[in-house]
Amino acid sequence: ALSLDADNAVAYAIRGTINRDYHWNFRQAYTDLQRSIELNPAGVVAQRVLGGVYYRDGRFAEALEAEKKALDLHPTSLMDHKFLGDYLIAAGRSDEGIAQLNRVIAMGPSFAPAYWSLWRIHHARGEEAQAFNYFIAGKQLAPGSEDDVASLRAIYDVSGWSGVLRAELEQLRSEDSHGGYSPSRVYAAQLATQLGESDLAFQYLEEALEHRLIGLSYLKVDPLLSPLRKDRRYEDLVRRAGL
Repeated sequence: ALSLDADNAVAYAIRGTINRDYHWNFRQAYTDLQRSIELNPAGVVAQRVLGGVYYRDGRFAEALEAEKKALDLHPTSLMDHKFLGDYLIAAGRSDEGIAQLNRVIAMGPSFAPAYWSLWRIHHARGEEAQAFNYFIAGKQLAPGSEDDVASLRAIYDVSGWSGVLRAELEQLRSEDSHGGYSPSRVYAAQLATQLGESDLAFQYLEEALEHRLIGLSYLKVDPLLSPLRKDRRYEDLVRRAGL
């Protein structure tokens, strides 16, 4: 497309997205997305994706500003409101971020990503009851989840929040075999990390790298993986991923 039209803003936005999500080439993604915005300042996708590059690159203040511009362009977008909450939290403004994410739920009660973000921040703050409540609320959105939710509630009553995380990890492990493709590899690594099983976490992250799962592009900033960052294996993984 760009060989036919060197000023095609959409093509730059898509190439920037590919560089961010699949090649993990943030430097080129910045160039493509900024060029797209230069050509079309009203392009909400380029602005949103640019915010995501800043976030994954640990540039949280810039991510926040980029996402505010995306919201100005598309003020009814639940995803953009959710990203704003995430970036507020990453920028150290967790109370504002939590309030923003609860606004997302008020706007769209069935918008599952907001519940994920909320249980994660409450977990990080050591607020286990709140974390569990948002975790369960998100689970309830899945069709036919009644039995799973009931089982998780029973586990929580006996083993607490850590028991629920353990059950979630064991469920993931029962659903696939190591080495094969699975979009849940990074999530399994997050759970294993929070349960103190760093060897298992790195095993899943290695498999995520092998299959170049999009979730691994958050490796440098993912708060659920932060306990791994003092491990030399983490530094090596970041290097090999090119992040």
